[in-house]
Amino acid sequence: MTESSLTLILTVLFAWPTVDTGIDVRPDPGAPGVVIGGERITPGRPPHPGAPSGPVVGPGGAPEARPPTTRERIQDEIQRRCPPSSLIGFLCSPPPPDTAGPEDPPQGSTPEPPSPEEIERAIREIDLPPLSVAVEPRDTTLVNLPTNLYTTAPEVDQTVDILGVAVRIRATPVSFTWRHGDGTQQTTSHPGAPYPNLAVTHRYTRAAASIDVRLDAGYQVDYAVDDGSWTRLDGLIVASGPPTTVTVRAAEPVLVRP
Repeated sequence: MTESSLTLILTVLFAWPTVDTGIDVRPDPGAPGVVIGGERITPGRPPHPGAPSGPVVGPGGAPEARPPTTRERIQDEIQRRCPPSSLIGFLCSPPPPDTAGPEDPPQGSTPEPPSPEEIERAIREIDLPPLSVAVEPRDTTLVNLPTNLYTTAPEVDQTVDILGVAVRIRATPVSFTWRHGDGTQQTTSHPGAPYPNLAVTHRYTRAAASIDVRLDAGYQVDYAVDDGSWTRLDGLIVASGPPTTVTVRAAEPVLVRP
């Protein structure tokens, strides 16, 4: 018995566990179909002469359901597995589906590490923390008064996964562009400080009921791949912070008695 014939016999027996083990089920390599107890069953033909081809009609003319016979079940399995032009045991078992995509790497292979350009492009898409502006006097300031501006600028140190590679990122804010909300701005290398240290100040020249102060922080970024040496990213990554609303009032001199 050939290996292909044995494969078919096992396939049929496992496909229909209710088949009587006393029935002779064997392929015939000379013609399509199988032989059951000396009777050939061929795809597309009734399993034996006189077999009913439609539903059984019960009393009153209503269709009566009946379970398929063993031969009918095997016939249906042959018809499903075997094209009319195939020989039993050769093309009756469809190949397993190919679940791997055309670009999937072979199983067990090591993925190719990303290039420096891919790493830098991914780092630039990471959202670095935006910085908000603290204003003194708080909420309300005066025309021509040195208004104090400052922010809190922590360093970012985190590890991210980029295309299957662990990349450690260290980002430090080194440039601060203060947008005063009156059409002017200034850039410093210092984040400012609370009063009385007036490191970053601005004088408003006119009153305003509501004005938005913003800060653009420029981060200097270094990265290391798999705990390797550090590489500095060209240029800065800028993160724009939320607005801080301030009211600017005009002070008027008033004479009072000493």
